[in-house]
Amino acid sequence: MNNELTYEELKLGEQARDAFLSGASIENINGKYPIYLNTNTRGGIAGLNTTDLAIAGILAGIPVLLGGRYGTGKSQLASDIYSYYFNGPKLNDGEAVRIDVNPSTDILDPTQNIYTKYSIENQNGQLLPKIELSQNVRALFHFIDEINRTPTQKQNQFYPQLNGHITHEGQDHEIGHDDYRAIIATANLGNGLYTGTFDFDPALKNRFGICIDTNYSMFEPTEDDRGLISLITEANPGIKSAPKRDITKKIIEANRQIRQNSLNLDIYDQAVLWYLEEGLRTCRKNEAKEAENWFEECRECSNNPENPENNPALCSLIGSPVQRTLQATRKYAVALSYLARLKNPQVEIDGTDLMFKAFELTSAYQPFLNPDIEEKYRGHRGKMMADINSKLKEDFMENQKYIIAELDHARNGEKAIFIEPDKKLEKILKMNDNSYHGGTLVLPKEIYDKLKDNCEIVDPFSSQRNIGLSWVRTRSKLLKERAKSGSKK
Repeated sequence: MNNELTYEELKLGEQARDAFLSGASIENINGKYPIYLNTNTRGGIAGLNTTDLAIAGILAGIPVLLGGRYGTGKSQLASDIYSYYFNGPKLNDGEAVRIDVNPSTDILDPTQNIYTKYSIENQNGQLLPKIELSQNVRALFHFIDEINRTPTQKQNQFYPQLNGHITHEGQDHEIGHDDYRAIIATANLGNGLYTGTFDFDPALKNRFGICIDTNYSMFEPTEDDRGLISLITEANPGIKSAPKRDITKKIIEANRQIRQNSLNLDIYDQAVLWYLEEGLRTCRKNEAKEAENWFEECRECSNNPENPENNPALCSLIGSPVQRTLQATRKYAVALSYLARLKNPQVEIDGTDLMFKAFELTSAYQPFLNPDIEEKYRGHRGKMMADINSKLKEDFMENQKYIIAELDHARNGEKAIFIEPDKKLEKILKMNDNSYHGGTLVLPKEIYDKLKDNCEIVDPFSSQRNIGLSWVRTRSKLLKERAKSGSKK
């Protein structure tokens, strides 16, 4: 059996749309196809739309949070995946479990038959109820609908689940099987007029590797999508049931490939991750951003401009991401690339763009954005993160050629020499190289030895900038050590 996934198998409402536009009747469409439709590509990359962004998270096995006000289709999207990919309930031969959250939800209460149940055993003529794990623990897909509809303190029950296990009788039991599990939750993020009944625990929100906020116009369905949905569905305000289908073996294989590919990042992708990991730790005032209230130091920092509210320094916008976010970024970028190539094998993918897009979607609702700046965006953290990400990417690209040159030389056990030419040498270089417009150059040692009288060695990797680059030297040292073993990876 071929377990290779195709993009056609992943399509949701696009199938209903295509059938309708090909002349199929509404009667033949309803019940035959899933109906969630969102082809908005403004928030995506490499031809991927909003639906694809969620699907990539499922393939990667990264917990996905779908945010938005009521009626935006977030539960419909999760429900379509629940049935059309994972064949519905685990307790009915499917591979999924759905938890409709309310104030009394308790996922370990055996009477609710979510992750535990009563087992009735006959011992010496007595019926003794015993609590045991239900089959749902091994479900591959876990759908938590309206997760913040239970009190904030009770939301703690979802922590183990989002960490990949259920705790029962003092033992942790992994959810899913075959090294795979997927979790998707819906919630109101509290950034509109309609809010969830209870505050969303920020620490719990941090456990979701990806957050897609449908209140943000970059991710909402297009006008054409909305028009088509009204034409191909009956007048039913509730969630429509998608047909049941099982493609879990193919999803597990896709996940295996994504995990394998995440171990083999090229130097361009790795450079972005190091830039985000180490560069965002930079604080020119205190050397490094420390503690959760790091942003308080930015308010009267001499490195911030006179009008920080309207023109804040880049380093003041965002703190240092935690390892969980960086790992999610890495894996999600690979999943986006995998899905983009499934959708269009000829697509041109820029790995740097992809890594920054992954960081944008994994970071918007993490606790390291400056809350002082957030007020300007009125709670729309997706828009805020998109703006910050654009500035980070611009800063990185201005220095990319130097970063890559240093790391690439180091991989080969070599030393990169960066020089500033004098006016005489600069004139000669411009005459002989149309692509050179002045500034710092990187030279092999043998060429530098010939030109050293007409240039000055410089260090482009300073820590005295808003996003520090001194990490390039330390990572370069690691790569040189690795090169001594004969490996360039």
